[in-house]
Amino acid sequence: MADDNEIWDAFMGCVGTTLLFVATMTAAILLNWSVLTILWRWFIQSSFCLPHLRLARAIGIALVVRYLTHQIPDSDPPKRSRTEKYVRSMLLTASPLAALGMGWVVHLAI
Repeated sequence: MADDNEIWDAFMGCVGTTLLFVATMTAAILLNWSVLTILWRWFIQSSFCLPHLRLARAIGIALVVRYLTHQIPDSDPPKRSRTEKYVRSMLLTASPLAALGMGWVVHLAI
């Protein structure tokens, strides 16, 4: 039978993991929205004289693009270690920054 310290440590580990997940997902959503609005302003708004992209519209466009470009996941996803899960969650924030960097370079050329 586990003592109170082991139970408390397991509980706090779950709470910490949950808080990290929520913080990472929130940061990823806000970062994706920011990058989408900047890229929209640089390329779409100036080219087609369209209005500024607000949060709800940005989410809608992201959903449409995700729906149209949906990738079929593996039928049997591999078991990942905790480190791999953390790295994959950090990539959620690195990917938009890479897109923004590439967009910035293209924006300078226009």
